[in-house]
This record gives sequence, C-alpha cells and structure tokens, in this order.
Amino acid sequence: MQDALESIFAQTYQHWELILVDDGSTDRSTAIALECSRQHPERIRYFEHPNQENRGTSASRNLGLDHAKGEFIAFLDVDDVWTSSKLEQQVAILLAYPEVAMTYGRICFWYSWTGKPEDQQRDSFQDLGVAPDTIVEPPGLLVNLIKQRCQQFGTSNVMLRRSALEQVGRFEEQIRVMGEDYVLFVKLAASTPIYVSGECWEKYRQHEESLCYIERAQGKHFASRSQLIRWTKQYCTEQKIADQQVWQALKQAAVFYSHPGLYFLLRGYLDTMVVLGQQLLPVSLRHWLWMNIGSRLYGVKVDA
Repeated sequence: MQDALESIFAQTYQHWELILVDDGSTDRSTAIALECSRQHPERIRYFEHPNQENRGTSASRNLGLDHAKGEFIAFLDVDDVWTSSKLEQQVAILLAYPEVAMTYGRICFWYSWTGKPEDQQRDSFQDLGVAPDTIVEPPGLLVNLIKQRCQQFGTSNVMLRRSALEQVGRFEEQIRVMGEDYVLFVKLAASTPIYVSGECWEKYRQHEESLCYIERAQGKHFASRSQLIRWTKQYCTEQKIADQQVWQALKQAAVFYSHPGLYFLLRGYLDTMVVLGQQLLPVSLRHWLWMNIGSRLYGVKVDA
C-alpha cells in the first residue's frame, strides 16, 4: 500500500483529493490508511463499510464515488502504482476532448518490483488492440473486451468523467467475481467515446498473493469469466446493441466457455509447460518463448 500512496504524492498534477476505502482488510492497510488521513486531513479521507464488512471491490468503489467531489475520477488498487504524469496527462486529454467519457493507456505488467535479478527483464506490455492516441467511438472497444486478445482497460489505468459514470450506472455491486470491473467497462465501451493513449500510466504488480493469481490457481477463472460473458450478452440485448462484430465475439465466447472440460485441459497443459519452463530454462530464453509463443497460446498479444 505504501508504494501506491507514494505514487499519488509523486504526481506532477497536484489538484487531487484521495478517498481511501477499506473493504474489510485484515492486514496493516487499515492502520496505514487511517494514519495517512490523519496526517493529510485537507485532502485525504478514509471510509469503510458498516462493521468493517468485506463487500467487494465494486461496492467499495461505489462508496468512494459517494464521497468524491471531483469532476474526473481515477482509481488505484493497493498493489499497483501510477507513473508520475498520470493525472496531469489524463486531465489534459479529458479537457481537450469534452466528448470523451474515459481515457486509458498502456499497462506495464510489473515483475521487476521484487528487485530479484531474474525478474528484471520480465516487465512487459500487451498490445492495445487499437491505434494509440485515438478516439474510439462506441461500440468499437466492446469486441476487444469480449475477446480478451489485447490489453484490457484496467481500473487503475483509467480516468473517467463522473457524469459518464452516473450515466451508465456505476459499478454493479451484485457481481463479485474476478474482473468485476469488466461490466462497467462494457457499459462505457457500448455507449461512450473513449480516448486510447500510447502512454504508460500504471505499473500492475505481478505476484502470487494477488486475488487474480489466487483465483486462477484455484480454477475459479472459468466460472467468473462465464458469468461475465452471460451478463454481457444480457446487457447487449437490453441495450439493443446491433453491431455484428460484437455478437460474433459473444457467440464465440459463449461456445468456448460452455466446454469447461476442454478449457481446463488446455489450460492445464499450458500451465504445466510454463512451470517446467520456469524451472529448467534460463531467464532470457523463457522471456523469448513467452513473448513469441506463450502469449499467443494464452490469447494475449504482447509488445516487448
């Protein structure tokens, strides 16, 4: 958490307020957040759910929105950090393009935070899937979200207009699965123009104690993704989305996620090969194999 806070104080843009939301944490995060709010009461406020309950990330982000005062909204998960120019550059984009509801950029998949020599060359970027520094009209990014064959938006990576959040209905609190922020981005991609930047504004920490890693290790990713695809299909039906590429992507995703046996067989084989490669191959060769072969097998495009 300390790294995340330091990256906020390091911002070149200083006209910000910070809303700290405690979602029933059991580590030192509560103490750190309370101390931070006491030291900077003029710009930092702390909130928690009644009885310090754990209500999920969507409910926690909505709680933060209830108390935020700004016109523009950005999020930062406790494990991640912002680059120092994030707020300044994103505010400039939203001011320059009043028709744009949200902007996001490239995410650094951050392994080198460990300081270990074997992790220093592992940092990487996924392909954006669209030309950088462009405005994408709806529902142009919806296919990318459904197919997951390029970089997703990333909650810590975006900046949104508060008015756009209110227009589409904020986060869906009843959805408590890995990647729950996906549903908000579906709503935005389906109905609002989005500016995609080539800048890197987030370092996304990679480690084995993250919720995403744990859920994948426990085999829950399939069920989570299946639920999100079903929700997307229902939402597109209700909103009368007519784009044929969107419906083709939904059809393909529905077929894939209706065969759990095949999914786990393929992923089990790939995961086994990855583990063996990490144990037997030198770092430079592992990196080359991931960049050129592994990323494609997992359905992800990666830039060096």
